[in-house]
Amino acid sequence: MVDHPDRPYDLTLVCSKSTQTAEVAAALVPGGVAVSAQNGIDNPGVLAARPGWERVVPAVVYSGCVRVDAVTIRHTSNGFLVVEDRQVGDWLAAHGVRADLVPDVRVPQWTKLAANVVQNSLTALLDSLQGPIRDHPALARLRHDLVTEVESVARAEGVDVGAGFTERVLGGFGRLPVGNGTSMLWDRRAGRALEVDALTGAVVRRAASHDLDVPVVRTVDALVRFVSDAATGVVVQPPPADPVTERG
Repeated sequence: MVDHPDRPYDLTLVCSKSTQTAEVAAALVPGGVAVSAQNGIDNPGVLAARPGWERVVPAVVYSGCVRVDAVTIRHTSNGFLVVEDRQVGDWLAAHGVRADLVPDVRVPQWTKLAANVVQNSLTALLDSLQGPIRDHPALARLRHDLVTEVESVARAEGVDVGAGFTERVLGGFGRLPVGNGTSMLWDRRAGRALEVDALTGAVVRRAASHDLDVPVVRTVDALVRFVSDAATGVVVQPPPADPVTERG
């Protein structure tokens, strides 16, 4: 919400769902700096496609929240942004927002993407909070394989994620409260479209451009797409069969 949507601002924070980025970009008046504080790695490019911005700055968001009601948000974990743009980082810090500066924002972008591919996707698929998914031994191999495939795509993209990437991502789950949910879980429960294109979809598309096979991410991507379509009514479930008829 802005006082004058018909004019540009020195700094515009875009915090919408990735499914709405193109619509938001079309509604904004470019000018000054746009900061993409959103899930995924595609949003800055969508914003930058609208000419007129001084520059578009990616920001990685670490903040766990849950909507209690229409006007109440409860903060559950973390609460900071990661940027490589010093001017934006200084502005955020001056306004009480923790902003960690890094030399290459692509590294935390892909680290967060890998975590989201695991936690957002699995919480939505299994309709579960993060803790049980993190701690269930039957899911350990699946979580590991998802992160490993994301790592292979990041490296193909020329991002130096460093040694021990998979272990770092998986280890980060241990610092989250067991009762945390994810934005994708809350969206599923609210009947909203899921950010599948921005998460698993982004990995699948980039893997294809490098002729890499990511079978585990591809499978999870397909399953989340079905859940998203089912949540929004695109997939219409038929009525249950008459049990008498079923018995013949």
